[in-house]
Amino acid sequence: MTRPRVLVLNGPNLNFLGRREPALYGSVTLDAVTESLAGLAAGRGVSLDCRQSNSEAVLIDAAQEAMSDFDAVIINAGGLSHSSVALRDALAMLPVPVVEVHVTNIHAREEFRHHSFISDVAAAVIVGAGTNGYLLALEHVLSLLPAAQPAAHPGTDAGAAGGSQASALVLSGPNLNFLGRREPGLYGDVTLDQIGERVATEATRLGMTADFRQSNSESELVDAAQEAMSAFDAVIINPAGLSFTSIPLRDALAMLPVPVIEVHITNIMARPAEYLHHSHISPIATAVIMGAGAHGYELALQQAAHLAAEKH
Repeated sequence: MTRPRVLVLNGPNLNFLGRREPALYGSVTLDAVTESLAGLAAGRGVSLDCRQSNSEAVLIDAAQEAMSDFDAVIINAGGLSHSSVALRDALAMLPVPVVEVHVTNIHAREEFRHHSFISDVAAAVIVGAGTNGYLLALEHVLSLLPAAQPAAHPGTDAGAAGGSQASALVLSGPNLNFLGRREPGLYGDVTLDQIGERVATEATRLGMTADFRQSNSESELVDAAQEAMSAFDAVIINPAGLSFTSIPLRDALAMLPVPVIEVHITNIMARPAEYLHHSHISPIATAVIMGAGAHGYELALQQAAHLAAEKH
């Protein structure tokens, strides 16, 4: 059987990771990122091709190559995310999944970075998870490739949450209790109860505890967010429709001294209604994961465990 092939593309200036504004981008180098990705891929029987270029044309050529030679693409287009329609068009042609990654949360940065031309053609988008976002992206890609070997310990190793058991509050907003029945062509057939079971299993594997809740009430979600001020080490939230309307929920989450990871089952940047592209939560979130389906909750837990391990 042919090994699945994943292309990882990095755009301009990412060759300076580790030296480029380390307070913003961290101290991990691109070589270290590549080494970590290669280790994960090798353990899952996947072939990985990692490339970086400061040239728009070289990146377009590589994306076109993926038309026939690769099973998935992970891309951090750097500054070209906000300026290159040509690269967007190349990626839009691909019949394979494209996962967009940004080390920082672009929604919390300068206004010109808020719009990425890549996001609306990507299957999933992961921003603000630091260099760990690359590993989360590969984890998601592996979940989409049937030929990839299953892993006994996917993602962050169990116990990575640190010496003490980290806790996460996992909140789901209005209408998510109807998952599995609500527009299954868009949201899938996984129910919220099943997501809750998957969250519990993943939390146990990671050495964490997870408090999984859903409410259709804005005030109940605000109360829960305030509770996290002192009772939890991280908040994972899919605010659903309140993402686009609730300033009180945004303000409650903005007060928290713990990481806030926003999750959306669909890629809201690819949705047809323009108002869906702007979430009040994204600019104050630590990280945002969208378009990874139910798997996005598990990826968010892995990021929470990663942050807890870094803290310890």
